[in-house]
Amino acid sequence: TSYTQQSYKVSDSFPFKWISKKWKEGFFVTSMTTAGNRWAVVMSRSAGYSDQ
Repeated sequence: TSYTQQSYKVSDSFPFKWISKKWKEGFFVTSMTTAGNRWAVVMSRSAGYSDQ
């Protein structure tokens, strides 16, 4: 599956504000994982729900 644009964030706490900002820009969360207290979130634009 190809996405037009992807953006990712790794942080020590859940990146709620970053996700909200990207959501407003038209991105959707396509991957999320956590290890210990670290979070990694991948968001993609031009990704339909069927592609996730």
